[in-house]
Amino acid sequence: MTPGPPYAWDPHIAAWCLLLLTGAAVIVGHRRLSHREGEATPWPPAQKAALAGGWIAAAVALTWPLADLAAHWSLVALVIQRLLLTLAVPSLVLLGMPYDVLG
Repeated sequence: MTPGPPYAWDPHIAAWCLLLLTGAAVIVGHRRLSHREGEATPWPPAQKAALAGGWIAAAVALTWPLADLAAHWSLVALVIQRLLLTLAVPSLVLLGMPYDVLG
């Protein structure tokens, strides 16, 4: 099967579901763990911004158009996708993760 045009839109439902599920799991986990200890544990805005940046970088790498270009058309897009997934996403997600969820 030959791929379609390089910029044909594809929804990438699995990637969006994965991003939404992990985001919801972190937020719900933080709320439950922080309220279980009696007082709400603060989640600094800088950590929230880092976590959001990690999810945005993951969304850029795993969805249209970068994922389609990396899969079928462009070696440069593949390198950019791999760099985002190995360097940007893990470091930003770890920096932004609440301490109670990491513990």
